[in-house]
Amino acid sequence: MRRLTALLLVAGLVLTAGCSGISVSGDRIEFDAGQTVVDEAAAADAGYELQESRTEELNETVSPAGREMQIVVRNHVAVYEKTGGPEGMAAASVGVVTMPDASVAGRNLNPVASMNETELLQQFAGDTGGSLEFERQERYTVRTLGGEANVTVYRATSDGDQPDAYVHLLRDSPSGSDDAVLAYAMYPVQAEEIERDNVEEMLSSLVYSAPDDS
Repeated sequence: MRRLTALLLVAGLVLTAGCSGISVSGDRIEFDAGQTVVDEAAAADAGYELQESRTEELNETVSPAGREMQIVVRNHVAVYEKTGGPEGMAAASVGVVTMPDASVAGRNLNPVASMNETELLQQFAGDTGGSLEFERQERYTVRTLGGEANVTVYRATSDGDQPDAYVHLLRDSPSGSDDAVLAYAMYPVQAEEIERDNVEEMLSSLVYSAPDDS
């Protein structure tokens, strides 16, 4: 009876988060995100191709209400690239990460969801072979995911031989969902005239599918 009470309490703490992609089985709670992708036609028009679509699984053990529970969080990642860079590298890239609201007792257990913008930039745009510094340039708004979302633009400067780049960063929640969406785009400063419009179109075309639909 004590074990059942503890499990019901834990389940109650979780389900109050309102996330639709939750399953509870014994001492294991799973949070599944939906999927967010760039509209196929918009990506093709911009010259980008889907390079990777995957699910990232994160595991953590917590003990709310004195009961040890295994928490499994699954994020969905989609990465698009435009070829033509040096030595076969991408000339530009756009990535979209969909994250569940993995909250237990008021604590979000998804490390990506709790990162600040600087940490997110280092996580997703920092793998260029050199240390990057990010300088905020501007902010604009796009209509996407059933509402309006702010996009922050940074200029990335490398201490290596990589050219300066612009990075666009969007954080939003789809209308009617507790999932969080992070979208980012990166391209060389010299490509601003072409890629700025492409990126805005792709960010405006994001399509979300709930966990049950995906």
